[in-house]
Amino acid sequence: MITEALQAFAKTLMDPERYEALLVFMKDRDELPQDQFLSNNKRILEPVIDVDSYIGDPEIIDEQVILLAFAVHHKYVYSVDWSGEEHPGQVKRAVGNMLKLHFNVETYQWKKLNIDLQHTKRGDYLPLLFSLLNDDLENHGFSIGFFDTGDDEYHYFVMEKIKFQRLLELQDSALNVIDTKTYQLYLIGGYTAKIILYLKNKFAIPLNEIKTFIANGDVLVETGNRNFIAYHQKLIGELGGESRIQTL
Repeated sequence: MITEALQAFAKTLMDPERYEALLVFMKDRDELPQDQFLSNNKRILEPVIDVDSYIGDPEIIDEQVILLAFAVHHKYVYSVDWSGEEHPGQVKRAVGNMLKLHFNVETYQWKKLNIDLQHTKRGDYLPLLFSLLNDDLENHGFSIGFFDTGDDEYHYFVMEKIKFQRLLELQDSALNVIDTKTYQLYLIGGYTAKIILYLKNKFAIPLNEIKTFIANGDVLVETGNRNFIAYHQKLIGELGGESRIQTL
């Protein structure tokens, strides 16, 4: 059965008719033998999973993957490999298409993007691109979000900004939605023995130099997306440390 958080995500993302169709789709997934469900819906599922590899496999396909396949099929979500676009303008065109299909924005007038391709490393381009596109969209009441299923692709969607902010609070084990922003985690206090050891190991600093190291002010310990930072903030808290987060 689809979890409440996944239902909330789908209901916010899709129009009512499509959402009801999703519930029927998920019900079939629960009630039909998996091989039959896969065979019946190969056209929908194939862009996201290798259907043939699952036929005859007792492993149950995760419901968030099923939801992703349905959303991709109906163009509520687009995917791109972490390493970069297959062709220039792929992401921008996909975002524009979602705006047109689901928000009746016929032609979105993008601001000029300034990305220095010569000095942007492989893997860094897309986070920068998504951040710039999102900054532009937020001025017009929209946000770009990622539906993270733990693979090596960005599964991205567009949503009204207010609804997206609410959605970020509805996380559970089956729903992992993140924004496009990059965050920094600073250690600001609570220098317990465990935290001192953590700093020593992380930065390869001799113990006798730790006091000098932390005397310079707040210590930047991690940079990453919302979930990555939340994980490390929790870790620091468990070690007795105090921290703060800021947006890069």
